[in-house]
Amino acid sequence: MRALRWLNHRLFLIEQATAGYCSPMVTMLLGINTAIFLLCLFSGYPSPVAQALLANDQIWHGQVWRAVTGAFTHEQVMHWFWNMLGLFFFGRHLERLLGRLRFCILVLVVAVVGNLFHVGIMQGSVLGFSGVVYALIVGFAAHTPTAPVLAMLVLRIPAWVLAAILVLLDTLHFIQFGTERAHTAYDVHLIGAAIGFLAVRWRWMLGPVLRRLHQRRQRHHVQQQHWEHSELDRLLEKVSQQGLPSLSRRERTFLQRYSKSQRDQ
Repeated sequence: MRALRWLNHRLFLIEQATAGYCSPMVTMLLGINTAIFLLCLFSGYPSPVAQALLANDQIWHGQVWRAVTGAFTHEQVMHWFWNMLGLFFFGRHLERLLGRLRFCILVLVVAVVGNLFHVGIMQGSVLGFSGVVYALIVGFAAHTPTAPVLAMLVLRIPAWVLAAILVLLDTLHFIQFGTERAHTAYDVHLIGAAIGFLAVRWRWMLGPVLRRLHQRRQRHHVQQQHWEHSELDRLLEKVSQQGLPSLSRRERTFLQRYSKSQRDQ
């Protein structure tokens, strides 16, 4: 507990020092990705560390950790740099919007689903945080579509335009290379983008459906209550005219259940 309090305090200090740019979970993710990248960098190329952590078919042979660790592993400098830049600029917005717990769940879901899809369906190996970064960019654009962002640190465009360009380009590349061993896991990017959008907009998308289901449950409950009251009146009338022995087993069971439900209330 003391270690957790110390870590939480340090993360708070970092958030203050960076004027809020490095929120707590973003700071931890930056640290984890960078630490693993440095281990890969100084262990040679190809890195034995990367080979031990990337997502590949060893997942199906008991090495299940690869479904997660593959997302935090980078071998190339620019791959790590652009992913961390995307995490730095977009991660804090999603963390504050979703909260720490949901943000962590989003990262893990994108990592696991994207890696398992690429390994299991595309029959390839994958590493890198790009899928999560796509989830952050598209999630940010889904929440604040007109917010200005810097594409490639140069061009100032609305967030939805950046998200649309990235998704469109990756879709075209996936159509072209989807059945081949492309150098870039475009499918992981698209899965991350879809999950990021749903994480932010699921209430907007599912709201009408959930409301209809709630209304249907309410109507069913009212109908059920109306039937129970009518059935109770009928049985009481039957008892008053023919006596208690006239009730069938089903009718007795109904009275017992109804009596129990009234006592529980």
